[in-house]
Amino acid sequence: MPATDVLLIRHAMPQVDASTSPSTWPLADEGRAAAARLGSTLAAVLDGRAVVASTEVKAVETAAVVAGIDVADVRASSAFGEVRRPFVETGHADAVGRYLAGEVIPGWEPLEDAVARFRSGLDALDGPVAVATHGTIVSAVIQSLIPNVDGREFWAHLAMPDAWLLDLRTAELDRVATFSA
Repeated sequence: MPATDVLLIRHAMPQVDASTSPSTWPLADEGRAAAARLGSTLAAVLDGRAVVASTEVKAVETAAVVAGIDVADVRASSAFGEVRRPFVETGHADAVGRYLAGEVIPGWEPLEDAVARFRSGLDALDGPVAVATHGTIVSAVIQSLIPNVDGREFWAHLAMPDAWLLDLRTAELDRVATFSA
């Protein structure tokens, strides 16, 4: 039976290096500390959950730190990766806002495709799960599931890291905790 109880965790603050792919960025020291604080807060919610992450280093490391497990024990899946797009250093927030509003942006994964990819990943999981992932994809998925949620507003208020409990049966969403660096 597909997962219905999902703890969505936005990754913690990475060590940004514009000369490398964002998918390779590790957590910054302050991001690692914030993820550890989030993990302490989420201990009871994480109990018994499978821990899955995007294949990006910052998401895998966030999952490991939050769950208190070794990086090698985090199951990674490209289904939970960020929206595929070129690196945007200047005007990133504006581009994300336009994307979540439905604008087709050349070079960006179509919104419907990104949501379908993520949902397919969830459908492949059983039981309660925790998924460490990324802000734009989480915002796109949430706005697709909950009609009164504006993905742009949701994205604008996400922290690094952040945690939301999503019940896929009822489309109820609750912020569990957030710890910015």
